Amino acid sequence: MSLPAAFRDCLDIGDAARLLKIYGSVYPKMPAPKDLGEAWVILHQARTGAKSVRLEKRLYSHAWLMERGLKSSLPDELRPKVQQVCAVIVSAVGVAVKSITTRADRKEEAAALERVMARAAGDMVRDGIYDRARIAPVMWAARDAFINGRLRREL
Repeated sequence: MSLPAAFRDCLDIGDAARLLKIYGSVYPKMPAPKDLGEAWVILHQARTGAKSVRLEKRLYSHAWLMERGLKSSLPDELRPKVQQVCAVIVSAVGVAVKSITTRADRKEEAAALERVMARAAGDMVRDGIYDRARIAPVMWAARDAFINGRLRREL
């Protein structure tokens, strides 16, 4: 197999280790990746611009690069398709207040409690904390403070 064909094969199958080994031979005038991390970046950047690579792989590589704040060569007309092919990871926290909504006269109180707990979780996320083990106690503390009457005046 020729070196250019081997390089295209690396792009197709996602073999960054092999790409690292052959890059200097395929592109002798270009600076070669120093380590496997740089090889992954080059692999994904090359994939986004390579028309010979299947569309799904190009879209995945674009998403991989965007996740890391890196440059992609995916043409603008293909970018909307990324969301159709690649999963988007989102963070979420659930707030359940059904236990106090069994009586009709407490529905407003339940909605207010839900807002208090959601605000507590949102504040943690805005501070860059996504760990459930750290968010849950803050939500429960906000719940307890609300139930004990300390937060009602804030609503």
